[in-house]
Amino acid sequence: MKKPVTQLSEEELLERLESLLMACHVNTTERPKTKLLRVPGSLIGAFSETYKEVESRGLKEKIKVPKIISESDPAPVFHKNLLIRYLEEPYLVLFASGMISLRFAKGFKDDPNAARKDDELMREYHGPDGDVNIGGEIYKATNFKIQHHIRDISGREIPYHLVSFSSEESRKLARAFNTAGYVVIQDFKKFYNLFSDALHLKFPKADVRFEDVEYFDPLENKSAQLIGELIHRKSFHFQYQNEARISVVNSGVIEERLNIQIDPPLGMMKIVKL
Repeated sequence: MKKPVTQLSEEELLERLESLLMACHVNTTERPKTKLLRVPGSLIGAFSETYKEVESRGLKEKIKVPKIISESDPAPVFHKNLLIRYLEEPYLVLFASGMISLRFAKGFKDDPNAARKDDELMREYHGPDGDVNIGGEIYKATNFKIQHHIRDISGREIPYHLVSFSSEESRKLARAFNTAGYVVIQDFKKFYNLFSDALHLKFPKADVRFEDVEYFDPLENKSAQLIGELIHRKSFHFQYQNEARISVVNSGVIEERLNIQIDPPLGMMKIVKL
């Protein structure tokens, strides 16, 4: 069951709208010259109901335009056949040379960069207000949250590493990740095969998965059933990143970084500096 936006506090409602705005881009039309907000098709329903609720509560003056959005940016490019890896120096050059560094999932929780900061060992949903039966007693539940933890059947956290990419090439994402450039991967299928082969030479028992991230509305409790699915699901708060990710489980590595060296063919990686 979905929690109605009418049950959100003022702070929660405005935060939800700001998250949705982050996934938008500003388009400029020439005749007449007008600024238009482009909302991704998958978010139109959520955006519409959230904005209407903000408007009905008289909160329009409290709407904050996310800092990563700029009206002067060139139009973003959305790719189908290649991926972008946003990185700071000196990691930009290292990645383009074939050093693929995956981060321990646990480390993202305290990252100082808001685009990277997330609890990658838990997915949280908001439950609707209502009555809850506990031991035969009925209690009124408000601000009810459901947490799905990435753990094994004994309750222990499942350690895994990941590396992220985007199908979107834009100044907005470079700004979000605080980078002055990025690497364009021209043939991501070949890239993944090279990575998988090199990984299994070092860690034969490792499980690797490469998929687009599936984004969910945190007001809807549509839980994934498998750990691999949970790892590749995130709140639509992060949908502006248009992420694809490689995750590695069962490598046996518990350090902050899992480094895999590949030998990319000429032309597979291209560095773009802004």
